[in-house]
Amino acid sequence: MPASTTGQQSSSKSHQPRPPRLRAACNQCNVAKVKCTGEKTGCSRCISLNTECIYMESRVGKVQGIRTKRKKTHPESAPSDDGVSSQSNSTQIQDDDEDETEGRDRNRADTLISSLPSPKAHFPDSADQIGLQPWSPGSWSWNNELFTLDSNITSRYTGETGVSGSSEASSAQLPTSITASSVCTRLTEVECENIGNLTTAAAIQSLPTPIFTPSTARPPTFTTTSALPQPTTETMSIQRQQALAARNSKCVLALANMVITLENYLVSNLKVLDLIIASVRTVAEEMRRILQYQRESRDDRCMFLSTTIMYQVIELLEIGANAVFEKGLAEQGHAGPAEDFEDFTPKLGFGALSTFNAEEQRSMKIHVLRKECQNMEEVLAQLLALAKVGPNAGAPPLSEAEMEDKTKCFTGLQIRLKNLICKANLAL
Repeated sequence: MPASTTGQQSSSKSHQPRPPRLRAACNQCNVAKVKCTGEKTGCSRCISLNTECIYMESRVGKVQGIRTKRKKTHPESAPSDDGVSSQSNSTQIQDDDEDETEGRDRNRADTLISSLPSPKAHFPDSADQIGLQPWSPGSWSWNNELFTLDSNITSRYTGETGVSGSSEASSAQLPTSITASSVCTRLTEVECENIGNLTTAAAIQSLPTPIFTPSTARPPTFTTTSALPQPTTETMSIQRQQALAARNSKCVLALANMVITLENYLVSNLKVLDLIIASVRTVAEEMRRILQYQRESRDDRCMFLSTTIMYQVIELLEIGANAVFEKGLAEQGHAGPAEDFEDFTPKLGFGALSTFNAEEQRSMKIHVLRKECQNMEEVLAQLLALAKVGPNAGAPPLSEAEMEDKTKCFTGLQIRLKNLICKANLAL
């Protein structure tokens, strides 16, 4: 009796589960990739950081390899007289078998996954429905056999498929997912027991890569930009009228400025011939430019202001001419008490033979005056020609009565200019 009790105690001690071996470094130091002091109660780093120090089970020595079922090939041991010892022996043998099976299955899964080629596009046809073709690395696709482990596997994997593409290519289907349950249902019971975690590893590590098929390709879209709207004739005519109206307004402002300036000269009783000639030349140049603009659109305001300027210019020329004529009469002694009048004006001397006397200076002034009168006569002729055409280029031509009314106001200006030119010719 004491001997049996001692045997039971020794057998129970020998079959007690061993404490798991822990890592040399805790989780915190392992993640941080630093050296751990290794105290199981708490390393110095975790104590300083005030964190929980946990040691995971060490995986050293648990290298997976190809092992045979040596335990199963040996004959079963005879049952011992003690029921407790036989039960513990069977439990130990079962644990060892499970470890060997798990290591063998994992190694087989790694070998198969590394040998699998990259998936290629496969389109099912009639040949796939007739019979199974032998598996080869070059012709394998997701629609062929999943694993060729042995000759007992005869079922064909037909997983879930997703319809891709439009209505024209609705028949082209590709597998979209592989699960452990769908694989195990098509394998034998023996292989399902042996394969262990193989299906899970295959489902995770051998997911299908995206495959480009003609059905999924979208047709190229062409974006056409609408042509710019072409301006119509009506729009162009409106824009042209607006541009002409703006230019007419500028002409009116320029003519009004000249009217104000010339009127100030008349109010100040300007009699200096040099200033009058300079002002008349400037006015003539500006008038020619404005009349050139008025050929396209004749504005009545511009015509009236131009007529006013012509009256002012002729009046200034008459004032300057009268001053020259009166001065010439005074020099000739026809002015009465001014017989002993002497000319003290400075003479322009460019040598003994080039000195201008009073008579030569008077002749030069009259010549310049006559030239400016002829210049303004040309400007008046242009203004008269525009008045005869009418207000607009597209308007009907004026009748003889209307044309006569338009030219009446210019008749007096023409007469005054001709008389002034005749006086200048007689004074030379």
